[in-house]
Amino acid sequence: MSSKNRKLLIGLTFATMLIFGIITNLRSVLNPLIQSDLGISYSQLSFVVALFSTGTMIAVFFSGALIARYNLKKVFIFALLMAIISLFIIQYIDSYYPLLIVMLFMGSGMGVINVAGNALASRVFLDNRGRMLNIFHFFFGLGGILAIITFTLYQQEQVEKL
Repeated sequence: MSSKNRKLLIGLTFATMLIFGIITNLRSVLNPLIQSDLGISYSQLSFVVALFSTGTMIAVFFSGALIARYNLKKVFIFALLMAIISLFIIQYIDSYYPLLIVMLFMGSGMGVINVAGNALASRVFLDNRGRMLNIFHFFFGLGGILAIITFTLYQQEQVEKL
């Protein structure tokens, strides 16, 4: 692997974990908005969250076998497409049952991204592996912080417009 490709892969691993942190942490702050927009109960909302987590657990369970069979690159790209398609579709959902399906699908994509991202990180971090993996997981935390700050600023802007 050339030095340029390796640097590109390192950047990809950090970006993956940053986006993973953003999506994971935005879920919690968006739940009340989803609940009010769709008019669903707390019980229904908990089922939505449970399906996301179920999709993640199922995907994590099978990700290793998928990577072994189809290779890391194909599985990683497939998982990214699953997550991107889910994020795109979710903005057009206006009822409860399609939301359940999309959240299961999104959870599956995020679970595979988690496993594939960690597998990719362990392959590209050859020097100072422990330190690089700590930095890699720092990006998850950074994504969570950015998600909450951005959402809070957006909410404040919306309130000021009223």
